[in-house]
Amino acid sequence: VTVDFMESVNLQLIGMVPLSGFLAIEYNFYVPNRRTDTENRLKVLTDSLQQTRTQRALGEETGYAFANDNQIDEYHIYRKVVGKGGIMGVGVKIWTLT
Repeated sequence: VTVDFMESVNLQLIGMVPLSGFLAIEYNFYVPNRRTDTENRLKVLTDSLQQTRTQRALGEETGYAFANDNQIDEYHIYRKVVGKGGIMGVGVKIWTLT
């Protein structure tokens, strides 16, 4: 995973008003086989969704899903095998816990 990946996630979050309070997050990883390591991807993706130091320093109030990953109380992680030639990717759903 590279800085380019993290930047592409940030670009998709432009204009998003971050969620506050305690959160739950669901990841659906679409992978070619069961040997694919989702744990390493999980950390990078979660870091990509939170506010960066630069955003904080500039006082930016949008463009990230949440301020800090310590807001997440629940993780739901699913690995879905799409097979060779299938479309790989990840789906993310985040919601506020009440």
